[in-house]
Amino acid sequence: MAHVTACACALVALFAGGCRRDAAPPQPTPAEEPSAKPAPSAELHEPTFDLVMKPAGAVVAGQPATVDIQVDAKSGYHVNDKYPYKFKPAASPGVTYASPTFSSEAAKLEEKRATMTVRFTPDGKGEKTIAGLFAFSLCSADQCLIEKRDVLLHVNVD
Repeated sequence: MAHVTACACALVALFAGGCRRDAAPPQPTPAEEPSAKPAPSAELHEPTFDLVMKPAGAVVAGQPATVDIQVDAKSGYHVNDKYPYKFKPAASPGVTYASPTFSSEAAKLEEKRATMTVRFTPDGKGEKTIAGLFAFSLCSADQCLIEKRDVLLHVNVD
């Protein structure tokens, strides 16, 4: 009987990875999680567009300043001039935005480029963060894409 148990244990070890009763059962390999939302950035490069957020001139403490969010369409896409472009700023210490939301009126739309101008005033010198959610749309001959991206830019205030 011991011989049969030893053979059974050998077969279990061969096919199941072990026969020890005190061994922990094999753990399932965790499934790969879906890719996380990209971290907010001042620059994004995707197959259908390039997006860059940059200061438009000097940024001086206590003075109104602007940052431009520029989207350049590529791969057969163009700017959708019928879409309501929008930037919703995120709260940022030391920064007062000229508006709680910037809409299409703050955007310049061209065939392949959309530029949203974000107006703000920094309260003091040092590094300040301009961030928020930018909504825009690009179209090709076959489809229109509605995109939303979190953007973030650190600006040095003089």
